[in-house]
Amino acid sequence: MDVELGSSDILREVTRAVRHARKTLIVSFHDFARTPPYRTLVRKLREAQAAGADIIKIATHADSDDDVTGLARLLVQHPAVPLIAVAMDRWDSSEILSRRSGRS
Repeated sequence: MDVELGSSDILREVTRAVRHARKTLIVSFHDFARTPPYRTLVRKLREAQAAGADIIKIATHADSDDDVTGLARLLVQHPAVPLIAVAMDRWDSSEILSRRSGRS
């Protein structure tokens, strides 16, 4: 199950239902307008962890190599976090970056 981090009204309920069903919970953050500063990306990662995410997905609009680098930096500096980073661009293509934890 994939639920948006900003869906605070249903996030807790969905988390409970996913745990009860013994399924995987993906908590996602999307910004279709820009790539927020690195500090904000880290904060979103922490919020998703606090929400109980098994996997975290962060997808942002990337206008530059610096935007993609910020997402890659998130992966490198948080190697133990099961994280998917998606850099969306103005042509609707995307670069998907991911790191798997030691879990199977």
